[in-house]
Amino acid sequence: IPSRVYCIEPMPAMHRALSSSATKLGYDTRGLTVTHAALSKSDGMIAFPDIDPVDVTSEHTSIQDCYNEEGLSLSRKMKKKKKECVDVPMYSLDTYVSKYIMNDDDEEEEDMIIDYLNVDVEGYDGDVLLGARSTLRRVRYLEFEYK
Repeated sequence: IPSRVYCIEPMPAMHRALSSSATKLGYDTRGLTVTHAALSKSDGMIAFPDIDPVDVTSEHTSIQDCYNEEGLSLSRKMKKKKKECVDVPMYSLDTYVSKYIMNDDDEEEEDMIIDYLNVDVEGYDGDVLLGARSTLRRVRYLEFEYK
């Protein structure tokens, strides 16, 4: 039985690195899909810093650096750090599964099972799970962080 793996990565530089590695290793033709998106409890757009993933000075850079005090996106330049921010699509897990996985699947929608779901979103795990009500019914094994 062929398996499929879906990797959802919001950080622009990390998405580029993952996509490039998947292509170079041939995993993109063997069932690995890398999507540039964020997951949360609802759909929309969210700004992420476009930083070099190997730059040690960027370790403490986060999505908060792309927003001002009023919560408005600073898409052109991050406040203080002078780095670019990129608007990234944000989906609930239910929307992502319906948009990307159900369309790829030959099985009937009601028969689709997700054997393993790992949610690692740096403290936003609860939000992702809140947006996964129908998806969670299909999951055999769920792993997530609790802080």
